[in-house]
Amino acid sequence: MAGYSPDSDQPDRRDDSDRVVVVTGAGKGLGEAFAKAWASRGARVVVSNRRRAGAADDAGRVVDEIRSAGGQAIAEYSDMADPGAGEAVVGAALKAFGRLDAVIANAGTSGPARKLTQGSLADFRDVMETNFFSNIALAEAAQAPLQASPSGRFLLISSSAGLYGVRGRAPYAASKGALNAFAMSLASEWR
Repeated sequence: MAGYSPDSDQPDRRDDSDRVVVVTGAGKGLGEAFAKAWASRGARVVVSNRRRAGAADDAGRVVDEIRSAGGQAIAEYSDMADPGAGEAVVGAALKAFGRLDAVIANAGTSGPARKLTQGSLADFRDVMETNFFSNIALAEAAQAPLQASPSGRFLLISSSAGLYGVRGRAPYAASKGALNAFAMSLASEWR
């Protein structure tokens, strides 16, 4: 699987077969694409995605697809908003693969669509918990293993909503604005 991108006739020049990558929110959308892209370059991937009762096992499906293509991956089912989720995700990577080289903090929620006066403070708290505070906890849990890696990386997925706002999505926009400021501060501290 390493050295070939399934979406292109051109070989992928990167070989990440010695890397272990955690991707949160990896059961669909961008997270799934990130997980599969890393796996296609040979990385061992922790596909982290919460699983709700009665819902499909999206993380397991992505892992099965990666494995079917010859890659290495495990599923991890923490809800990133839950206390201890950051430690659980990092712990799963270390237990399964013995190291951690990169984290793509992709898990997020948009929250309910409504104007500020139609919402509640609880709406803000719920969105901030997933989109902002969970990423702080994940960064804290991942810091030591990432710093031990010769190629440690921590990538936060944000949105232009954090720069410009979105009508009817104030909690989401605020969470992404906070995430942008956190990313710049973290980059300065970890440089």
